[in-house]
Amino acid sequence: MNSFLIANIFSFIWAILLWISTFSKKRNKMLSIQTWDCIFNSLACLFSWSYAGFTTNIISGIRNILNIKDKMTKWLLIFITVLILFIWIISNQSGIIGLLPPIASVQYTLWSSTTKSAQRTRIWLIINITMWLIHDTFMKIYPSAVMDIIIIIAATINIFLWKKH
Repeated sequence: MNSFLIANIFSFIWAILLWISTFSKKRNKMLSIQTWDCIFNSLACLFSWSYAGFTTNIISGIRNILNIKDKMTKWLLIFITVLILFIWIISNQSGIIGLLPPIASVQYTLWSSTTKSAQRTRIWLIINITMWLIHDTFMKIYPSAVMDIIIIIAATINIFLWKKH
C-alpha cells in the first residue's frame, strides 16, 4: 500500500471523528473527540509528507487534553503557541502552504483555551477547518478536503440548531 493511500485512509477517519465532534453539546466532549481526530490527522499528514501538519496535530492533541482537564495556564498557552511556531520553522517542507497548519493550530489553541462555550468552539472550528481545507487541497489529501467542507457545513448547521435550545 503506498503512502498516499494510507494518508487518505487516516484522513477519512480523522474527518469522521471531527464531523462527529460538531454534534457535541459540551465543549469537553467536543475536545475529547477532537483529541482522537488529532491522532489520525497527524498520521494522514505524516504519510502525505506534511511534517508541519504532523507535528502541529500532535501538539494540538496535547492542547486538547490540557483544555479538557482545565490545566491550560497562561504560561502553557504561551509555551504551546511558541512550540507550534518553532516546530513549524524547523519542519515545514511545504512552503507557504505549510504555514497553514501552525496558523490554524495557534488560532484554535488561543480560542479554545479561552472559552467554555461549545457554540464559540464551533465558530472557531469553522475558521480552523477552512485553513485546513486549503492545506489539504494543496497537499492532495482529497478525502480530508471533502470532509473539511462537510465539517464546515455540519458545524454551521449545528450552530443554528443549538442556538434554538
